Parts: sequence; C-alpha cells; structure tokens
Amino acid sequence: MGYLDLYVLPADALIRPLSGLAAAYREKIEAGADDYSVTRPMSRLPSTVVDARTAALLERFRQPKTIVDAVLELSLEEGLDPRAILDDAAQMVRRFADEGVLAPAGSPLAAPIVAELAPGDRLGQAEVLEPVQVLVDVEVHRGRAADGTPVAVKLARRAADASALAALAHEARVLDRLGGDVAPELIASGDLDGRPWIATRWCDGVDAATAAAALRGTDAETMPAALLRLAEAVLDAYCRLHAHGVVHGDVHPRNLVVDGGGNVTVLDFGSSVLDGVRADDHADRRPGVDIYAEPEVATAALTGAPLPPPTAAGEQFSLGVLVFVLLAGDHPYGFTADPRELLGRILKRPRSFDDRLSGLAGVERVIGRALQPRPGDRHASTAALLDAFRAAVEARAGARPVSGTRVRPTASDRLMAAVLDRLVPKSARFDLPSSVDPTVMHGLAGRAWAMLRYAESRGDPELLAVADVWATEAAAAAANIRRQASLLHGAAGVHAVRLAVARARADEEERAAAIAAFADAASEPSEGADVTHGRAGILLGCCAVLQDAAPGERHLLAGLGARLADGLEEDSDAIPYGVAHGTAGRLLALLRWAEATGVSPRERVAERLDTLTGAFAGAGRRRQWALTGHGRSAGHSLVASWCNGAAGLVHLWLAAHRVFGDDRWVRLAEQAGTTVEHGPDLMSGDLCCGLGGQAYALLALYRASGEARWLESSRRIAEGAAQVISRVRPDVRDSLYAGEPGVAVLAADLAHPADARMPLVDP
Repeated sequence: MGYLDLYVLPADALIRPLSGLAAAYREKIEAGADDYSVTRPMSRLPSTVVDARTAALLERFRQPKTIVDAVLELSLEEGLDPRAILDDAAQMVRRFADEGVLAPAGSPLAAPIVAELAPGDRLGQAEVLEPVQVLVDVEVHRGRAADGTPVAVKLARRAADASALAALAHEARVLDRLGGDVAPELIASGDLDGRPWIATRWCDGVDAATAAAALRGTDAETMPAALLRLAEAVLDAYCRLHAHGVVHGDVHPRNLVVDGGGNVTVLDFGSSVLDGVRADDHADRRPGVDIYAEPEVATAALTGAPLPPPTAAGEQFSLGVLVFVLLAGDHPYGFTADPRELLGRILKRPRSFDDRLSGLAGVERVIGRALQPRPGDRHASTAALLDAFRAAVEARAGARPVSGTRVRPTASDRLMAAVLDRLVPKSARFDLPSSVDPTVMHGLAGRAWAMLRYAESRGDPELLAVADVWATEAAAAAANIRRQASLLHGAAGVHAVRLAVARARADEEERAAAIAAFADAASEPSEGADVTHGRAGILLGCCAVLQDAAPGERHLLAGLGARLADGLEEDSDAIPYGVAHGTAGRLLALLRWAEATGVSPRERVAERLDTLTGAFAGAGRRRQWALTGHGRSAGHSLVASWCNGAAGLVHLWLAAHRVFGDDRWVRLAEQAGTTVEHGPDLMSGDLCCGLGGQAYALLALYRASGEARWLESSRRIAEGAAQVISRVRPDVRDSLYAGEPGVAVLAADLAHPADARMPLVDP
C-alpha cells in the first residue's frame, strides 16, 4: 500500500453519527455522542466506532482518492498540518482496507455487495429459491434438492480470496466427517467457475441468543430450567464436535440454531480445525468475533504476533463466555467499542454473575474455571466442563435436574425471526414492484417502523440502517399517494415515520425535511374526522411530530394542530363510538393534543367523555363494553379490540386521567382492561382488530400503574397473537397494523415494556 494508491469507500458502506443513540446504549459500548459508527452491512465485520475526524477522512473516499489527496482536503478544511496527520491517516486506511471497508479502486471488493445467484438458478441438482445472507466473500441461499428436500446453498463469491475459497472447501470436508451430527447434513458439493459450493439440509429454528432471551428469568429463583438446558445443550454440542476431531473456531450465538425440540445445530465451519488441519496456512485470518476470543488470541493480537489456530482449550474459554452471556444476558468482561480495550480485559479476571443470579454460584464456579487466562488452569476437556456444569445445575438448592428439559422457542420468537428474515434485505439492492403501497397501515412506512423498533429494542445500528432504507423508499413512493391527509393511510404518516427514523439516526437535515413534508401532507383535505383516515389521526401525528420540532417548526405545527382541534371539538358526536372510526378516537386525539401543548381542552370535551361512558353497558368485574351505537353485542369479538372496543378505550380513559386528574377515569380504564383480559378467544392476531392491539392496551395500563398483572396478561395475549397471526391473508402479511410485523414489534417491545407504544397513535 502506497500513499498514491487509489482507494474508494464502497457505496454500501455506512458512516453514521452515534449522537442519536440512547445515552445508555452509548455508555454500554463506551462511545461518545460525537463518535461515529462505520459499517459495511454485508461484510463479516461488526460496526466500528471512530471519532469525528476519522469519519470525515473516510468520507473523502466516497470517490476514488489517494491517501495524500484525502489528507490534503481534510487539512485544508480543518486548518491542519497535513504532514502531522499523514502517517496516522495511512495506518487508518490500511486498517480499514484490511477489514474490507475501504477497497482498491476498480477491484471487485469496491462494488456493492449483491447476490450473484438468482431464484431459479441451479448448482448441481439444487435449485436456488431466495437469498438468506450475502457477504463480501460468500452468499447463502434457501433452496431445494431434486427430491424436494429444503437445503441451504452456500457459494464462494467472485470477490472471495484464496483463503475464503479454501475455507468453503474445508467446510465441505468437515461436514462430510460429521455426517449430520451436531451440524447440518451435507447434501451435495461442487464447483462453479473455480468457486466451491455446498448444499446442506436446511435447519429451522432461532439463534441461541434469541432462544436465551425468551427464556431468561429475572433471578435464579425464576430462571426456567429450560434456559439451563439450553446452556447444557450448547456445551454438549461442542463436546460432540471435539469427539469428532473438530474444533469449530468461530463460537458465536448466531452460529447456533435451536429448534423447537431444543436441539442445537452448529453452523459455519470455514474456520475450523479437523484432526489438527486448518483450511489454509493464514494464521492471521481467524474471523472469530472478538468478544468471544480466548486470551491466547488476545495476547497475539495485542503484540502483533500471528494469531494461533483454534484449539479445544481455547474453544472452552469461548464457550465459557457464551454460556455466561446466555445465562446473564451480559458479557463477563463488559462491552466496549475499543477492540484493544476488550482484548486487554480478556487477559484479566471476568466479572461475576450479578446478584440476580446469585443462586447459580456453583454454575458460576464451573464457568469461572473455563474462563481462566492460562489454558492449563481450565477444565481438562470440554467433556469435563460439560460434566461439571451438569453436576452444578443438579446440585442447586431445591433445583430439579434439567437434563430432560427441552428448549422450545415461543411463537413470538419464531415470528420475530421470520419477519426479520423477510424485511432485512438479502443484498444491498432493494427490488420493489413498480406499484407499491408506501403507507404506515399496509406498506413500506410500516416496515420502516418495524425495523426502527427492532433497532431500538436491540440497540442495533445495522437494523437502524435497514429502517432508514425502508423509510427512504416509502418517502420516495409517497408522491404517488392520492392527496388526502391521513396518518395511517396517507403521506403524512409516511413522513412521521421518516422523522422518527431521522431522530434515531440524529440526521438533522433529514429531520427538518421530514417535518416540512409532514406539515405539507397534513394540510391536505381529509376524507373524514376519524383516526385511521381523517383529522383525528392527523392530530395524533402532530402530537408525535411536535416533540421533534425546532421553535419555528413548532409554530407551524401548533397552528395546524389548533385548527384540527377546533374542528374536532365542534364536531357532533359520531357513531360508531370506537377509537379507530368514532367518537372515542376524536376525543383521544384532543386529549393527546392537550398533553402535547399544555393547553386545556374545552369543557365540551369533558362533557362528551361523560356522554361516551353512558354509551357502554356492563357491570361487575368482567364488565362488557357493548358497542350499542354500532349495533354490536357484548359477545362480539370486537368487544375487546383496539379499533372498536375496550382496548381502544383503555388508551382514552388513561389520557383523560392524565389531563383531568379524576381517579374515576383510572377505574374505567381498569374495567376496560379486565374486558380485554377476558375477551373472546376467537380473535385475529393483528394490532387493529385483534390480540396485538389488546396486548398494547394492557401495556399502557402497566405503564400507568406498574401492576405486574397487566404485564403478565399482555405477555399471554401477545403470545396468542403470535400463534394466530400466521393465518392472516397473504396480501396483508407484511402490513404493520393487519399483519405479522406489528405483532413481531409487540414481541420486541415486551422486552422493554416501559417503552412499549402502539405504533404512531400512542406517542
């Protein structure tokens, strides 16, 4: 590498400010608000955190440029001495070139990472159906064998170097040795233009981290036996691998698939060692994730020595880290954005399980021995580690043996995995139909919202980047929407989602553009006054957008909202009475506007609330809110729904309590919540008319009261929603409010119930 060589930042590389991330997440990764993340989404490497100057220098390579030219440009702009930063800049370029973020201009590595195989292509007798993962050196597709067997097809890409080609050929040899034990069964293998490919039996399930998150208890007493069984199953899988003479070399929860019976399958053997033999002689090319690296690797990396090959003793350390993460939900050495800092910590004593897991002292001692810095101080073998772990689990005070327990990912787990698989692009290119729905209710903006909530729930900047892509596509398609002001069915909602994504990304230019576009779309005529299609929905949108507005923008939005509120206050009472289309929705929008602006609503709002309570009949603990004005009976399935029933009224009565302070509104909200808890069993799963909207209503009660009853009922109903939502019509499968993404977001929100909100209508 020379100072005058041309380098380029590939078009699919992302450089994003971290200022928009929550402070708690930045603290967790030890990054500052002025830092940036550098990511190439389809590469094998995780995001890297850099300072503002490094980010500015990298941006210079959006066009092919030499190191000297990039440094001169940056120096002139910032008033720096180019000679003072040239050497550091060269080291930085070399580092990012080694990682594949920067590429030599004109090389295959500089091109966007897109799939080379298309649906219908064949490798041997295996037919390609759809891409699953596309990386810089390899791509994986879902496919089927000639006899119809579902398979995974993995192909080395044209940009793959000799090491990647050797790794895939080596993986075929390892899978052939394993014969389907612990690993996917090898169905076929071959060569395409000098590039190896393999086809393995498809494995259904979720990754180990997702399975553990669903099972993890709040303390040792409530920790389910199934979680300990999962940890045991992981150790057992690696014990069997080592018995076959295979050292995996890439321990990570995403390389472990847990099926519905609790069986663990290990994936990706390109870095493995088979009978002491590696794929090639590139000792410095181990791709293992740093947070699972053993001290032997950390020492070599810190001193600049070649990285040692994977060993069973080193893998035992990585397994200790993994089991700690699965049980405690945290890393034994903490998280940090600085790779050298993390490697340094690995050489020291790990943190202990916190007080929540103090009942697992015996398990902690077993894992602690696996985490010893010196290989000779660890367990004698993986089999010895497994035996010690089983003994510690069975010796817990009052604990039952868990060896017969099966880990069963929930319906919510499977739903979240399926929705992510569909909505996260398989390549850097989005292929959208020429006629596409951009709206929140059924279209692209709803997908953007789902990815945003996933990203916020998991603290995942890569999913945030996916949300940004969906939001951008939705905004571009919004120009084709019929000009009508609607939050869920119109352009206003599209730009409200666009604004939420821009806020999360701390993109000031996009934030201002989204607010202006929202105000323009919200000023269009409406078809009516309801929440889903008309002015009440737009007023709810104004409440959400107002919190992100600058002073001048607030003035514009306040004027728009005031005009909408005046019109809704003067409207005559509407039938039906529900939130989606009737009086309850109009009153909810007026109450939320009062909260957002601090301006008390007119007396007529309180009067209409009183009138509305009289429209609903019921008595006793299982109060039934009959929609008499809409011709519904108390036994109708919509009686508990968000759109026309008790779930929507929970939001209304809670808002009335916040605005007026009268405890009778809380009692009414609780009565409506009881109706939701005991609603009819024959329900759809969606947010609008079904169980998903009911679960969000109970979450609102939980936020207001802190009572565990409401959270427990919400979790139960949400799981029911995940079980039945698969019955939805194919044409609305990817709808936020009527399909699977909304219920999947609900499942993600339940991991952080204090932050859970019904999409857009519950700011």
